[in-house]
Amino acid sequence: MNKFKLDITGLFDRTNFTLEMDRPIKYLTGLNGAGKTTILRLLTAIYCRDSRAISNIPFETLSYDDGDYSFMTYRKTQDGVVSLPDKPPTFRYIHVPEQYEHVVRRMYDPYQDKPDNHPLFRTEDMYVMPDMVLNYLTNPKTANLSDERQAMFRSLWDETHGYLRLPEIGAKFPFCFVSKKTGELVSSEYLSQGEQRWFMLLYAIIFLVQEGDVLMIDSPEKFLHVAWQKRLMDIIGHFLAVRPFYCLIATHSPMIICEDWENTIDIGVNDAILKKDPEKSKEDDDEDR
Repeated sequence: MNKFKLDITGLFDRTNFTLEMDRPIKYLTGLNGAGKTTILRLLTAIYCRDSRAISNIPFETLSYDDGDYSFMTYRKTQDGVVSLPDKPPTFRYIHVPEQYEHVVRRMYDPYQDKPDNHPLFRTEDMYVMPDMVLNYLTNPKTANLSDERQAMFRSLWDETHGYLRLPEIGAKFPFCFVSKKTGELVSSEYLSQGEQRWFMLLYAIIFLVQEGDVLMIDSPEKFLHVAWQKRLMDIIGHFLAVRPFYCLIATHSPMIICEDWENTIDIGVNDAILKKDPEKSKEDDDEDR
């Protein structure tokens, strides 16, 4: 696959940043407010050719190059709009944002020209919700266990969830999970935030990503138990091996990075903040008094 490179100077008037995606997976780290989410939003905006979204982010220069597609722009005037090439980038960018309730159009952008290409596309609200996925997986007209994606989704959910399994094909109540212990139905409305997050991460990895795509995940650790954090990276590693794509992850979690620190890029980290001596801080406070 082609590599891609993103260069930014003066991000938020304070940070110069270079991302060269020359390996299958890389991690963005940094203090809160350093710009990790902004980088993912920039790449999403470049892919969607959303010049106004780029214009709303303060920077001095911005350049992007993936071999077949490139552009460079300078800091714009206050009311200016960045000009982008008409053609799209070489890669498809799929953004899984931090907030579950915001999993909306950004995850569907790769399909907006031909929405019927995606089985879970619903034009009236653009949301992907667990009940939609459950209905798709249980409806005899659409469910197909010979489909590797569906079989994988079922297998991973049932294997990794300690309490709930997916309903069978043709289930009378397709929008409900089934308790592994009692067999009682549990509405998808009662999923915890961690369960919702896990459900949507599995959905994005298994159903959305195709070979050659760039999957961008913002804070995958949010709401997840450390066991799910570790398992997530095992799952991503498996798919990277069998269906090559790029994965860019913004994270604060050492469990997500594990031992892969060589593929980590820090954004604007201030060592003085991270390494401040508590005793020295106390002395400074005493002097201030």
